[in-house]
Amino acid sequence: MANDSTFHHFQEFETALAVWLYFPPFLIIIGTFANVLSIVVLLRKPMRTSNTMFYLLVLSVGDIFVLYTGLLRYWLKFGFNHDFRLISNAFCKVHGFLVYVSLDFTAWVLVAVTVDRCFSIRHPFRAKVICTRSVAKVIVVVIFLSLIAINGHLFWSLAIIDLADEIQCTGITYFASTIWPWMDFSVFSAIPFVIMIASDIVIVRQLCRSSKRIRAHEMANRTRNNSENDSTKSRGGRHPIRQRLGKISSLTIMLLSVNCLFLVLTAPIVIYLIGYNKWYVDASDHARAKMNLLWSFCNMMQYLNNAIHFFIYCLTGPKFRRELRYLFTKGSRVVSIEQMSGTELY
Repeated sequence: MANDSTFHHFQEFETALAVWLYFPPFLIIIGTFANVLSIVVLLRKPMRTSNTMFYLLVLSVGDIFVLYTGLLRYWLKFGFNHDFRLISNAFCKVHGFLVYVSLDFTAWVLVAVTVDRCFSIRHPFRAKVICTRSVAKVIVVVIFLSLIAINGHLFWSLAIIDLADEIQCTGITYFASTIWPWMDFSVFSAIPFVIMIASDIVIVRQLCRSSKRIRAHEMANRTRNNSENDSTKSRGGRHPIRQRLGKISSLTIMLLSVNCLFLVLTAPIVIYLIGYNKWYVDASDHARAKMNLLWSFCNMMQYLNNAIHFFIYCLTGPKFRRELRYLFTKGSRVVSIEQMSGTELY
């Protein structure tokens, strides 16, 4: 976002500055509170029985890191004209590297949790051996190390340079300015979403097949109308497999919501960065002011994704809501039969 004085008399530029001044502290405060609360809930004993909860715990930690490395810097830069990336070339390189790695990391943790649930639903018996907590920890470490390798070029392709209108920490190589935006689009957005949506489709298809089998079984029982029908139902009158399916469906809804949120909120900034060099060069002053405003909104959307996962969990996760209530409820905690048996999936 350039600070050329010719932009200042346009309302779009002033609006962009207002966005940078007022929205980041709101997202940082809400995101910090929400993610810390998510971590506390996900660390509770009943929540530590599932790989999914482990991945969500890691995601919450990553979201906090993103807010304080990326969004905090933008707030200080555009709200108070203080950019700590410009302290030195070392700050420029290290901070740029941390921002890219942390953003990519949260995206790929979402990929990991989605693939994990897909495999667990598609191959429930094999998942007991493969989808273990130890394997999940190894996957998180592999993701982290891989992203360090992918983004390592930033240590030599970023530097502080003096442009015509301002001093910037920016890419100084052909790779960083031309090839890297497309790689970033692939690593941060395109590839993760393709994997997420493919896994979600498999999950939904498997759940639909399971639901059809249950309905066929229940119809056969009603047709036979014999006493054995009573023994296949739980105390609440629900088929035990249907009850299990309902819990899996709750988790599926949550994952679909988080994945869709990721695409909607992060795609605009990736598209903007790809087209920036082409759009900005020959743009008029008014057009550049509009692009500054668009840049501010794209960033707010991206960081909103890292601030509101807690609310998605609350809306779509019955078990998460229950543990959140227990967290703030005084007195003894009632342990359900499902929690004691360890069969509850979500």
